[in-house]
Amino acid sequence: MKSFSPGLRGTSYPGWIPVPSINPEWVASERTGEFFLIWIFSMIIGCMIGAAKDRVGSGFVWSFLFGPLGVLVVLCLPNLKKQKEETERKQQLALQLQLQQAQLQKLDQIHRSAPPPPGYEPKLRIASNGQDLGEMPVATVKLMLKSGKLTPQDYYFDADSNDWMQLDCCTALV
Repeated sequence: MKSFSPGLRGTSYPGWIPVPSINPEWVASERTGEFFLIWIFSMIIGCMIGAAKDRVGSGFVWSFLFGPLGVLVVLCLPNLKKQKEETERKQQLALQLQLQQAQLQKLDQIHRSAPPPPGYEPKLRIASNGQDLGEMPVATVKLMLKSGKLTPQDYYFDADSNDWMQLDCCTALV
């Protein structure tokens, strides 16, 4: 019976598959090619991700220096395109707000400076002795003050101050 040594290569024994000898130079060159392809692929992916985030240069540099790990770094970088769009959107909204406020102020000025329409009679909401008498035309209130039915210490509702004021403070009655 033959003895065999498992460490022997290139010899054949019954029932065993011969193990070919491996050339270490061939393995190193094959791994170098695989490594090179992975690195190139990582650089392409890094550049594509960088371009999507408006960071092509960063994508190239990180993936060139660190390969697949650089791609992960590029993925973690903030998106400049979104930041830029958000800033532009906020500026546009601020500008629209300013324009709308200016338009509202102009409309308010026009409304205040416009003469009342023909036949318009201003009214005051009157209260006397704790009772709300309702809205009355200014001319009627003047007559009631002259006749003594109302006193200057009675009240009218001032819409500008949103409060009840004494009739002697009302500029419409002067």
